[in-house]
Amino acid sequence: MQASEKEVQPRVSLITGAAAGIGRHLAQDLLAAGQRLILVDRDLEGLQSLVEPFPGRSTLIQHDFLQDTGLEEQVSAAIETQGRLSGLIHVAGLSNTLPLKALSRIDLERVMAVNTFAAFDLVKHCCKARHHAPGMSVVFVSSVYSLVGSAANSAYAMSKAALNGLARSLAIEFAPRRLRFNCVAPGFIKTEMLDALVQRMGPDYLAELERLHPLGLGSTQDVSNAIQFLLSDQARWITGSVMSVDGGFTAQ
Repeated sequence: MQASEKEVQPRVSLITGAAAGIGRHLAQDLLAAGQRLILVDRDLEGLQSLVEPFPGRSTLIQHDFLQDTGLEEQVSAAIETQGRLSGLIHVAGLSNTLPLKALSRIDLERVMAVNTFAAFDLVKHCCKARHHAPGMSVVFVSSVYSLVGSAANSAYAMSKAALNGLARSLAIEFAPRRLRFNCVAPGFIKTEMLDALVQRMGPDYLAELERLHPLGLGSTQDVSNAIQFLLSDQARWITGSVMSVDGGFTAQ
């Protein structure tokens, strides 16, 4: 077979937090585009329902990032099955809305474990040469609260701001190998997590959130679009950036 006739290998991406919200929408978009995926979430049933329309194209890993065991071995095995990674996207996150006087070190450690340390561990493992394809793009889902202050959000803001710093440092460290690291910083997105927060805080809270976004609240599609751009070759000269996807929240 001539080189020009060889089948082009599909891209392979690993997505955490893929069972719901932003991660689920991104996974659906990438599967529809023909990618092969490694999907990580503690909700195995959610992952199974996601990939049902796309049989044979994904490896599912049930994992809770509050448990620090077993993931590296499962990721290595999945890469052996699906192929080396062209994309790594850390979406999994844990929210925390507590004032400082009520925030304990244990609360902080739980948020950091899921939002920050999981990203660190995954990227350290997946940046091994045998695990990634040339030009792998890594995207961390950060938050507008990594860029602006908000009362009673210190743990969450701290965890997301750390992702921004991690991406910038790794962008420089791995530039000689042409690996790229970026963050997207969404504003408030219409997800199950937001619904739960509004139920707890009341309808006035939702009205205030809408007021803070000049273009209105965002959708999971809006964030998926931004991530797909950063994964693509169109973004090959973008690294170390934090892209606000927030309907104007941080422009005020």
